[in-house]
Amino acid sequence: MSSKISPKTVQNYAIVLFFIGLVFMLFYNNIAGYKMKSVGELSDDDVGSKLKVCGIVESIKEGTTTFLEIGDENSGDVIKCVIFQKDINIIDLELADYNYSVSKLSEENHLCVEGRYEEYNGEFEIIVKRISEIGY
Repeated sequence: MSSKISPKTVQNYAIVLFFIGLVFMLFYNNIAGYKMKSVGELSDDDVGSKLKVCGIVESIKEGTTTFLEIGDENSGDVIKCVIFQKDINIIDLELADYNYSVSKLSEENHLCVEGRYEEYNGEFEIIVKRISEIGY
């Protein structure tokens, strides 16, 4: 009795695992992915959603927590973005690819933030987990 697995069996397993992995990636992307919205499109219905929002930095207040206001060029609307101290190091590691850091952000930078859209004390804000696409 031989315990060898035939090449055809290995090929069949590989094909099945490939499709299982593909389905998992698509499913995970829908769960973990960030939905792209403009500042002007944000609404009460988006509270709790993971969003990606792009715009121009209107103001920055740095401290133990960093606050950014990002404005939409088209609508003129502004959204407050909050970066907690515990997330700054991770964001800085990602920004290092652009030779940037949170402390180097300035007004007029164009950027995209990814995070959860929340309501806090009657105001809407994005709790930032990632910054991408920095420009001037």
